[in-house]
Formats: sequence, C-alpha cells, structure tokens
Amino acid sequence: MSKPQIRTTMKQVHHVAQQSSKETTSTKKQVVHQSSGQSSKGKSTVSKDPISEPSSKELVANATKIQLEAPSSIEIVATATNNEVDEHRSMEIVASPTNNKVSEPRTMQRQPTMLKEVHNGKELWKIAIKVKDRWNWDKEGKKSFQLLVVDSKGDSVVVIVPHDLHSDFDSKIIVNNTYTFQNFQVLNNDDQFKLSDHKYKLRLSGGTRVLDVNKHDIPYPMPKFKDFVEITMGKFREDLLYDVIGVLDDIGFTQAVQGSRKAQVNFHLKDLSGNQILCTLWEHYALQFIAYTRENNVSGPTIVCMKYVKIKLEGRYPLAVSNTWTDTR
Repeated sequence: MSKPQIRTTMKQVHHVAQQSSKETTSTKKQVVHQSSGQSSKGKSTVSKDPISEPSSKELVANATKIQLEAPSSIEIVATATNNEVDEHRSMEIVASPTNNKVSEPRTMQRQPTMLKEVHNGKELWKIAIKVKDRWNWDKEGKKSFQLLVVDSKGDSVVVIVPHDLHSDFDSKIIVNNTYTFQNFQVLNNDDQFKLSDHKYKLRLSGGTRVLDVNKHDIPYPMPKFKDFVEITMGKFREDLLYDVIGVLDDIGFTQAVQGSRKAQVNFHLKDLSGNQILCTLWEHYALQFIAYTRENNVSGPTIVCMKYVKIKLEGRYPLAVSNTWTDTR
C-alpha cells in the first residue's frame, strides 16, 4: 500500500513544480516587459522594479518548499518501510537463538542406537549397554579381553578390546556396569562358536569413547535356557552357544586322570517334564565337576546350570551338550 502513495506524491510535486516554474517564467517576462516599457516614463517607475522581483522569488521559493516537502513524505513512507525491515531483522535475531536451542539437542544428545540396528556400514555409532560377561585373554604376554554386552531390549553383541587398548579399559569396564560406547569398528561375527546371534561383533579402536558409567537403566537380562525338547528335535544352531539347566540324573563314564585320553565326565540332565539330554564336560570343566560331586555329600537334587555350551549333532557319538575350551561358564 505504501508504494502507490509514494508515486502519487511524486506526481503531485512534479505538477506543482511545473506550474510554479511556469508562473515564475511568466512573472519574469512581465517584469522585463514592464521595465522596458516604463523606462521612458521616468526614474520613479524603475524604483518600483525591486517590489515586483521579490514576488517572483517568493513564488520560486514556494515551489522550492513544495519540492522539499515531497521528500519528507517519501522519508516518512521510507522510514516506515525501514522500520518494517528492521523489525523483521530483529525478529530473525530473536528467532535464531530459539532455533539454535531446538537444533542443539539433536547434535549434542544423539540417542543411542539399539544393538539390532548396528551394521558395518559405518563406525560412528553410539550404543547404551550393560556388560553381561567378560573373558580375559593372555596370548604370549599380550593381554586382551572380550565382552558380551546387552541393551535395554535384551539383545546382545560381542565386543573385543584388543591388546593395544587393554591398559586403557581394563579397570574401567566392569561386569554388570552400564556404559555408553561411541565410535568403534563393526566386524563380521565369524567365530566358530558364537556367544551372540548378532550378525556382527564390535571392536574398540583408538577413537572409541567409553562414557556414562552406570547412567543407563538396563536390567540384567533374563536367562534364556534352551528347551530340552528343541534340542532332541534338532532345533538349534551348531555354531551358536546356549544356556542349559537341569537336575543331575546320573553320572556315566568318567576320566579323572589325564593320560592317553583327556579328562572328561558324562552325565544326564533332566528337566521338570522328565526330558533328558546327555552332557559331556572336558578338561578343567570335567575336573571341577568331578571334584564337586566327590566332595558334596549333601542329600537332595543337584542343579546344574551351564552357560555358553555347544550342542553336537548325533553322528559318531550321541547327541550331546558339551563345553567349549574357553567360553563356557
């Protein structure tokens, strides 16, 4: 609405200025004509000329004033426009911090990713986990350790802490504590016997950050014991480790002293429905079991709970549950 007002004012000013200019020119011509016509009549007539000249100057001055008044109208409109621009700019300045406050948490408070969604397409991950179990390795004096961690949904993944980072995280990462892990390598889970059914496993690197000790509310996961019926029906993976629990039913062949054969013990476990599975323990697991049964004279059932055991299909030997060399608990 302001622009049409400016154009109308300019036209009016230009029109008034043209009329004033014409009147001024006409007045000047009359003054010159009167001066030339009255010069012959006497000196007294010439003395009246100064009286007519100021009147023409006043007209010119009036025209000038009109021309000067027009910009004042333009300035008023322009000032209003500038005020609107300034007001818009001030609104932008006020809005900018608000927008920054909204966008800031998106950057600073990036939500952790659930373990099922982690893949090997990048390394800039952030996960919130609880350490379920830990295994320490010492190979030729080079120490490292491996973790099994879970998230709030109970999904798990294996985490490897290599030798070069052992001193950085050995005392910081403790079983049952919760942490935030940021930035790590994602590798294929190609272990012969897998602690987790996750497609990938994680490896901490020099850029990994371990934060937020015990800041997450992640419960210890409920055990998922493999059903005996599923085992007998072959519903399992040979490369995946399981948890089993049962009542000790009977003890079979036992090799307590290592000689030509490795130490071993064979026994049957029975579930609450009376279903049985054969179990075989080797090496130090067998020796621990044998020592316990010999020293325990308490009457009553013996409950055996084994974590991370492998299941061997029936072939040369019967279908059986057995320990691994390092992972079974």
